[in-house]
Amino acid sequence: MDSAPDSALVIISGIEGNTLPFRSLRARHALLLTMAQDKCYIDVKEDSTIRVAYEYYKHHGSKRDRLLSTYYLGVIRQNAENYIEAALAFRDAEPLAIDLGDNRQLSLIDQHLSRIFSLNYDHVRSLDYAEKALDAAERAGEPLMADFCRYDVGVQLTRAYRFDEAERIFSDLLKETGSDPLLRVYIMKAMCKRLVMKTPSEYLDADRYYQAILDAGNSLSAEDYGLLALIKEKE
Repeated sequence: MDSAPDSALVIISGIEGNTLPFRSLRARHALLLTMAQDKCYIDVKEDSTIRVAYEYYKHHGSKRDRLLSTYYLGVIRQNAENYIEAALAFRDAEPLAIDLGDNRQLSLIDQHLSRIFSLNYDHVRSLDYAEKALDAAERAGEPLMADFCRYDVGVQLTRAYRFDEAERIFSDLLKETGSDPLLRVYIMKAMCKRLVMKTPSEYLDADRYYQAILDAGNSLSAEDYGLLALIKEKE
């Protein structure tokens, strides 16, 4: 599941879950299928499969199975933009991860909660969960995950107009992050936004970041092009 989720998906998809003779097997199949789909970046929006696992593990099985089925119920509800129900599922999963001492899973849960609150413009709670996710990732000994969480903290600080704190985080990450090119692109884009929003704006520095992103063969979003157009207009 972790090393080759595409192979896991092929295997588990070859089994008809509703033909399995026991509820425990049907629940296990539903959980594994949902996990494999998520790890293969398939954004499932219908919760009928994961509910087979969730309803079973709510009363049976191990605490870890209960944690995973609740977490993936939240993921699917978030995919469907059912943010209230997703947040409730993640909040139910949070104490299970704490009880199990699974800091990696706890970080993932808090990352999702941060994203949900951010989408609903509650940047205070979004920042709180981003900081919790970072703390859990560091305790889990996951340096790359921690860097992405640190980036999320910087984004939420920017949205809270705490520009100097955000800039320090982004600058430190750019100095430290040499192994993950995707994260570097995210950070440089965030720096561009930060440099345009600050007072006084630093359009030339923002332009240099955008040119570095484009020169490396990376694409820009619509928001990035809007900021780049503003930068060129100011120049």
